[in-house]
Amino acid sequence: SIYFLHLVADTTSAAVAIDGRAVLDDDSLPYKEVRRYFGSLGQSMLTLFGAVTGGLNWDLVTTALMNATGSVHPALAFMLFIALTTFAVLNVITGIFVENATKQALKDRDLLIQEALCKRDKFKEDALRVFYEADADGSGELTLQEFMAHLEDANVQAFLEHLELDA
Repeated sequence: SIYFLHLVADTTSAAVAIDGRAVLDDDSLPYKEVRRYFGSLGQSMLTLFGAVTGGLNWDLVTTALMNATGSVHPALAFMLFIALTTFAVLNVITGIFVENATKQALKDRDLLIQEALCKRDKFKEDALRVFYEADADGSGELTLQEFMAHLEDANVQAFLEHLELDA
């Protein structure tokens, strides 16, 4: 915004030097429009903000710049500012979305690992329960006869099928 304010100041001071008239007081000259957009630092900032956010038509500003300066260069500088600002903002927003998606994917990966570990622990607990239930005399030791007798039970066979083990 300082560049455009400086540009307007230079343009109007050059016009005063050439014409010998007070350009700032002359509303008939093309400087009225450019002063409207870039007459002060605050107005310059408001103009640039409005142009970037869509609240101000770029054509109005570029036309005012070209009419006041007699050159297309300030209009190109204005359009370059708009393009760079827009791409910078879009880049930041895209970066935020990508970062959040990456974090979510890592959470999903960690969740899958945690679920697999829990499933494995549950499988161990269920398999151990089968052996503890097979110890009919409660001695803490499982004999082949106790285990084979336990495998004959229909509930145990169904449970082992659920664990994807063949009895």
